Amino acid sequence: MEKNILNHLHICSLVYCGNTNLALKLFDKNLKYLIDTTGFEHCDIFISSLNFSIYNYILVKGGISLHKCCFKNTKEDFDRYNLSSLLLTGHKIINSYSYCKDYLGEKYPHPEIRKAIYYIHKHIDENISLNDICSIVNMNKTYFCRVFKNYTNCTFSEYVNLRKITAAKHLLLDPQFSLVEVSLCCGFNNYSYFCRLFKKVIGITPLEYKNMKNKTKILDIKN
Repeated sequence: MEKNILNHLHICSLVYCGNTNLALKLFDKNLKYLIDTTGFEHCDIFISSLNFSIYNYILVKGGISLHKCCFKNTKEDFDRYNLSSLLLTGHKIINSYSYCKDYLGEKYPHPEIRKAIYYIHKHIDENISLNDICSIVNMNKTYFCRVFKNYTNCTFSEYVNLRKITAAKHLLLDPQFSLVEVSLCCGFNNYSYFCRLFKKVIGITPLEYKNMKNKTKILDIKN
């Protein structure tokens, strides 16, 4: 039980990739599962370990120390026996690191492309359309597509699909998510299309990936 409480790897991976909304959904699911199985006994450990886990993951993975953010989160007051208070605190912690993550788009000097990248990653659980993005960055579709490809070396739809599949890989690591749930959480309304796209990008089906023993190795190699 202790190992499960302290293991926030999947949430950390999503936060690091900028998939804030998915990280929040996974946190909610894990917290409610913890309470259903053990009550509120370990919730304080669950919340405090979440903060330090995300901090350490970003430090090791990206070489970036968000110590001020981490320290501020340790001062958060919450009621360990109140679900609403626990959810609110967890969301504050996850969002605090997402707000600090300017490095996600720092390699893109074009401000509108950076803005588009941030939006795509944060809203990867939604159906992201080209029209939506162009409206957000206030650019003509033809011009945006040309500039976007120049900076990312792929089309808008290719980039979005790749990010969705990467997010799906993180969720597939969590046994609490079914294949259909993963598909829906990543913004795919068509499960069959999700499976075809996943196999095209990763080389194996979502089910084969979920059943693999060494999934973390594939995650690191193809992330």
